[in-house]
Formats: sequence, structure tokens, C-alpha cells
Amino acid sequence: MKRFGWLGRINAYFGNDEPHLAAAGSVALIIAGNQPFYPLYVAAIAGGKFWPALLTWFSTPFFLAVPAVCRRAPLSGRLLLAACAIGNTMVTAAALGPRSWVELFYLPCLALAPLLFAGKEAGYGLIACVIGSGVGLLVIHGSHQHGLAAFDDEQFRALARLHGFSVAGLLIVFAFLALRLRRQLRATTVSHSGH
Repeated sequence: MKRFGWLGRINAYFGNDEPHLAAAGSVALIIAGNQPFYPLYVAAIAGGKFWPALLTWFSTPFFLAVPAVCRRAPLSGRLLLAACAIGNTMVTAAALGPRSWVELFYLPCLALAPLLFAGKEAGYGLIACVIGSGVGLLVIHGSHQHGLAAFDDEQFRALARLHGFSVAGLLIVFAFLALRLRRQLRATTVSHSGH
């Protein structure tokens, strides 16, 4: 069935016939779609102190580029997504400070590895995600304790709750994507074995 309208164009751009690349496109869409609203969540908590959250917008074009890069160079596209996720977490942790618990987003960064990489690439992909997340955690955690804005204790607690719920939701979405990926890979295996 042919898809029409802007939803169809978005689906066509972020979609892919290869299961791991389709997962990469789905993750890129989820993150890029949420980023415009993230500073609004922080503003609801911290009022005029929300401005450091605007720094997350710098990564949005890179997330939007992931599907296009995946089509031209599949491995580069998947590595770009992992690098964007880790880099965005580092920037946000520096902007808001570790007391906001934004570093919890390194968990979804690690969870990206099985979604993006398979076979011989799986081990290297996991190592890259672990090293990238570890470096980000060590560098930012030790040097930017308070972030760029003077949040008070209650605001830090509210930001921590926001990030905790966000990470939990993202991990649940990743679990559903992993199940979809597994079904797609099984269907591909059955299809190939039938020929």
C-alpha cells in the first residue's frame, strides 16, 4: 500500500529494509523528535535557568542525518548514531551537572550496541559504546559538578526524576525495538532458508 503525506515521507526517510539499520532509524527518530521539547521540560522545572538545555539542540541535525548516512555507509551511520547519543549525553551532563542524573542516559547508549551491531561487528560496537560512555562519565562527572546554571536542591531532584523516568521509558522502547529486530532477523533467516 502506498503511503501518502508527510507521515509517509518521514516513515520512508527513517525506515530501512535492513533490520539493524531500521532500528537505527527508529532510535534516531525518537531522539530527534524529542529534542525540541527537552528544554521545555527543563523550563517547567527550573524556569529561566533552563537555557543550558538548549545545548542539546546542536546534536539534532546529526541524529536527523543518521538514516541518510546509513543508506550510503551502513557501518558509519550506526557509529554516527552511537557517537551522537554518547556526545549528547556528555554535553547535557556538562550543561546540567551530574546531580541532575542526566548521566543515566549512558545506559541507553550501552543498550544501543545490540540494536545496531551484529556478527563480528557486535563485539566492536559494544566496546566502542562502553569506552565512549566511560570516557564521557569520567571526564564530565569529575569536572562539571554543578552544571552551567545554579539549580537549587529541589530543582536537581526534579531533574533527576525527569531523567530517571525518561531513561526507563527509553529502555522500554529499546526492548520493544529489540523484539522487533529479533522477529525481522528470524523472518529474514526463514526467507533465505526457503530459497
